[in-house]
Amino acid sequence: MLRFLSAVMARQLLPLGKVGYMMEKLGRKRGELAGWLFTAPAVLGFLIFTIAPMLASLYYSFCEFDGITKPEWVGLANYIRLFDGTDPFFRSSVKATLLYTVLGVPVFLAFSLAVAMLLEKAGRGKAFFRTVLFLPAVIPAIAACLIWKWMCDPSLGIINNTLKLFGIYTDMRWFYSTKTVIPTFILMWMWGCGTTMIVLLAGLQDVPKSLYDAMDVDGGGGLQKFIHVTVPMISPSILFCVIVSFVNAVQCFVPAYSITNGGPSNSSLFYIFYMYREAFSFGNMGGACAIAWLLFLVLLILTQAMSKAMNRWVYYGGD
Repeated sequence: MLRFLSAVMARQLLPLGKVGYMMEKLGRKRGELAGWLFTAPAVLGFLIFTIAPMLASLYYSFCEFDGITKPEWVGLANYIRLFDGTDPFFRSSVKATLLYTVLGVPVFLAFSLAVAMLLEKAGRGKAFFRTVLFLPAVIPAIAACLIWKWMCDPSLGIINNTLKLFGIYTDMRWFYSTKTVIPTFILMWMWGCGTTMIVLLAGLQDVPKSLYDAMDVDGGGGLQKFIHVTVPMISPSILFCVIVSFVNAVQCFVPAYSITNGGPSNSSLFYIFYMYREAFSFGNMGGACAIAWLLFLVLLILTQAMSKAMNRWVYYGGD
């Protein structure tokens, strides 16, 4: 009798178990659907506003296109024109960008690290000085360029006039000389080192003090501490800042656009400004797309190479 009742109850409960399993499965599907619905706006925005324009510019790079009329397929003509000497501005833009990047990135990073180390050693007032040094980074780029354009004016600028007060008479032309325009841009870049300084300062504050104490026991000096403790421990932050600074240097646009307009004598015709001028001043949208894709490929290759090369000496805490 008991066996009979158990069998009857099992048959009654079995459908309920199936129903519960189906409800649980339906709930999981609803959760997955809700997840897709929440991510759909971001995915659609990325496809519409990033991927679609990139693919369109890739197609236009093989066309003669002014942005208004129907594009006409010309194959590799836009790319060939960049290297066969037909366009004299391409080599000038590459030269100016390389000079600014090769000279500017090491100087900018060294200056940012020096400021970060000074702040890390500071005692009272550290927060105040950190805020003051970070302020230039939050000033709009165009406003900062106008400030520097006024300060470096050869006749009315505050820099030359201040030097005259101390008896130093100089004919430094700053942005208006082919010899000084790139160093002046680098100086202006150093003025806005706030973001990089904060990243490096955060890395410095994470270095264990016990490592410096161990170096003191072993008789290590300040230089040995910097080489064997500080640099290895903040190497991930340095790697990040190197890559970001390199990309920012190659993509420099606002200073050339707002201060020099690529001059004097195309000595500050940076690559991005050259691309902008081809597209919106000369109406060569197809050529500008070719210039953009060439830059994209070069940056992709160089950043990957830099990342792999520098990963050999980057120390991560879990390694």
